[in-house]
Amino acid sequence: EERKKMYGMEESVSSQVGGFQAMTQDALTVLNDVPFSIPPYFAILGRAIVTLEGIALTGNEDYGIIMETYPFIARKLLSENRPEIQQALQEVLFSVGDSSSPGLKLNRLLALLNNASGTVGTKEGAAFVDLDAVPEDGLSLGDGLKLLLSDNAESVRKLL
Repeated sequence: EERKKMYGMEESVSSQVGGFQAMTQDALTVLNDVPFSIPPYFAILGRAIVTLEGIALTGNEDYGIIMETYPFIARKLLSENRPEIQQALQEVLFSVGDSSSPGLKLNRLLALLNNASGTVGTKEGAAFVDLDAVPEDGLSLGDGLKLLLSDNAESVRKLL
């Protein structure tokens, strides 16, 4: 919340995008001052993404690269079997150190399945994905079970 206030990201989607760009600029400024090396391919990829997002924002000021790419990320979380992906999935789906509700967060599993199918839940006016929002127009129970039992969800099945 403090960072949102600092970068003026509280009101509209466009202010959140502008705040994200300001945060990125601050990070780049720090990287120029601190002797830190970023691999060239990573820097080029980052520059390409920022450029493409800028082009998309000129056509649609409500565009959010995070919202558009999240279904792909959710599918990767469900299907990849690498240890770092398993770790990320475990952190998203399970309560660790939360004594109020230990164990599987069913809402997050449902939201992740919906996100992987292309239906992303957000809070009103938000530019970021709400990991706990299950879209009302999302997957039916049958379609959700088919996805969970398919080869595309091998990673989450192993974790469960």
